[in-house]
Amino acid sequence: MLPRNANTRYARFINDMQQCNPQVKVVGLTATPYRLDSGMLHEGKDRLFDGIAHDIPVADLMEKGFLCPVISKGGLRQIDLSGVQKRGGEFVEADLARAASDPELVAATVTEIVTLGADRNGWLVFSSGVEHARMLAEGIREYGHSVGVVTGDLGSTERAQILSDFKAGRLRCIVNCNVLTTGFDAPNVDLVAIVRATASTGLYVQIVGRGTRLHKDKENCLVLDYGENVARHGFIDQIKPKRASGSGDGEAPVKACPSCQTYLPTAVRVCPKCDHQFPEPELNHGRGRQARHAACDVSLRPDER
Repeated sequence: MLPRNANTRYARFINDMQQCNPQVKVVGLTATPYRLDSGMLHEGKDRLFDGIAHDIPVADLMEKGFLCPVISKGGLRQIDLSGVQKRGGEFVEADLARAASDPELVAATVTEIVTLGADRNGWLVFSSGVEHARMLAEGIREYGHSVGVVTGDLGSTERAQILSDFKAGRLRCIVNCNVLTTGFDAPNVDLVAIVRATASTGLYVQIVGRGTRLHKDKENCLVLDYGENVARHGFIDQIKPKRASGSGDGEAPVKACPSCQTYLPTAVRVCPKCDHQFPEPELNHGRGRQARHAACDVSLRPDER
């Protein structure tokens, strides 16, 4: 992701090229053309690009069979973010790790991952911290599953071996901390567990995107969300990132089915996964009409209520 800071290597290189040739053209290729702090890369005061020349929505790629469909479920127990502060627009890692490492929460999370992942082959888990990653891995191992842990302090040889074993099916699960968000291609991933929270739309898309690769042995990828990320950002094929104008900061129009925890568009009345029927929406104007009459001390006949 390109930062706004003009002193970055990318910015200095582009500036030097423009000094050599004022007519130089700068073209960017990315699946996430937005920043956490300022939104779209072609908008705002310090924008690097003038516009988007070509855009292929994720929904189109899924519909045409270039990406694997995603099913999103909210964990029965979510990380309590009430005491987690933000810095630079993102959740403070130490606060988040502390909140996510509650032993009861970890145990419940592990049980749910193992249960819902029983018929899935490759589990990729994103933790809130290094020690949290180890807690999750140990819990999954206690259920008899093979797990590798990948963190930033892991040696390159050992990391390469873990990734190789996972892609070959010798490991059922990898738990990682801030490592496998970009540049990691394992088509066999059919379960992504986001056991962390992020305010970055780009990071959220990158995480979920690890499970959208096509593979002969999977029909879809199950995303288990324990940090309210889907509710915060929306479905991966309906992302509306922050704009320079300030729009795009509202809550995503999704809801969780109370029976199976599948995330659904708010307009859905029947869950396609478990057939749960949502109650018909109440008419606010109807309640308002009665309230206004009551305030004016006007009695309504039963047929007018």
